[in-house]
Amino acid sequence: MRRVSPEHVEFVLAAKPTLRSRFSPEMQPRRHFVMLCSFGVINDSMLSPPIWKWFTTQGQEQEDAHGAAIDHLLVLEKELDGKRFFAGEKIGFVDLSLGPLSYVIPIYEEITGVKMITEEKLPSLSAWMGNFLSSPVVKDHLPPLDKLRLRLQAMREAFLNGKVK
Repeated sequence: MRRVSPEHVEFVLAAKPTLRSRFSPEMQPRRHFVMLCSFGVINDSMLSPPIWKWFTTQGQEQEDAHGAAIDHLLVLEKELDGKRFFAGEKIGFVDLSLGPLSYVIPIYEEITGVKMITEEKLPSLSAWMGNFLSSPVVKDHLPPLDKLRLRLQAMREAFLNGKVK
């Protein structure tokens, strides 16, 4: 994404011990942001497997995966706590790492007929998805929805028919 530019801070740690404590992950006021990043990308390690299992299964297995995914989404809901983005008012690392899920989850919901994220259950996450996808930095770079929907539908059918495991 070309328009997202990271902030650059230069300082010498040995010369400025107060800066070291100020920029230490343990001293930052937004510890949750660092915590989410320290797990690796949260959608790779925690969120994607249950969502993918929910999308590619049916029956009791799908219900179990749906419940597991909701449990993880509730953690994200708590972290957002009404903020526009995980980093506050600007798109940050966690927003970018979870961004693809905000695009595909509504497609998964449409294909499966099962809602995952609703304004009643996850109001902050639902608002975040809208904010993220409507951001000028993001909306101009999204893949075509029609082609993605067809591809995901074909993938789900292949999994359900046992052609892919």
